Amino acid sequence: MRNWRSTHSLSLVLVFASLVFGCSTTQKTFEPMALIPESKAVDFSRGCVGIIVIRTVNSINPGYPIVVQQVKIDSPENEKVHEFRLADLKNPYSQPYVDNFISMPLSPGVYELTNFSGIAQKEGAELWLVPATFSWDLRAQFQLAPGKLTYLGRVIVTNQERKGNEKPPGGSIPFIPQAASGFNRGTFRLEWVDAYQEDIANLTEQFPWLGNYQIEKSVLNIKD
Repeated sequence: MRNWRSTHSLSLVLVFASLVFGCSTTQKTFEPMALIPESKAVDFSRGCVGIIVIRTVNSINPGYPIVVQQVKIDSPENEKVHEFRLADLKNPYSQPYVDNFISMPLSPGVYELTNFSGIAQKEGAELWLVPATFSWDLRAQFQLAPGKLTYLGRVIVTNQERKGNEKPPGGSIPFIPQAASGFNRGTFRLEWVDAYQEDIANLTEQFPWLGNYQIEKSVLNIKD
C-alpha cells in the first residue's frame, strides 16, 4: 500500500516540477534488485550482491514519515553510477520509523554510496497532495567479493532540528509540505549500525528462500 502511494507521489512531484520549473517528466530507469518477490533465488548475474537497510525517523514531525525512494552508487574503478529504487522491508507501518532496503547485483569491486533521496508525506494524506522532498549526499565506501551475498549494515537517518551551518535535507519549495515535514528547519543525522540479526530475519520472512544462502557481513562507515 505504502509502496504504491510513494510511487504515485513521486509522479506528482515530477508533474509539479514540470509545471513550476518546466522540467521534463521522463521517468528514470533503475537497475533491477537482486531480491524480488517474483523470484525464488538471489540474482548473482553480475557476480555478487550487497544489501543495505535504510531506517528513517522524523523526530521533528513523526506524523510525516520519511521514505527513501532511490540511491546512487558510484563505481570509482570504472566511473559508472548505478541507481537503484528501494523496496519496503516488512515491518509494522505503525512504528515511528520506516524501513527500506536495496539488494544490489554488482560486479566484484569497490563502490561508494553517494546519495539517497525520497519524500515525506502525512500519513493518510490525499494522494493528490504534493509531498515534501529531500536529497542527501554522503560517502560510504564498500567492497563486494566474488560470489558473495554481503550484508552491509543498516543506516539510521534521523531528521532533527538544525543548528548553525548544518545543511538541510531539502529546499524550502513547495513551502507548506517542506515546513510541515520539518525539512525546512531540520538536518539529517546518519548512523551506520550492525543490525544483522534483525534485518536478516525480516528479509528472510519476506523472502523465505533467502535462508538457503550464506550471508556475509561487512558493516560500513560513513565518511564526512
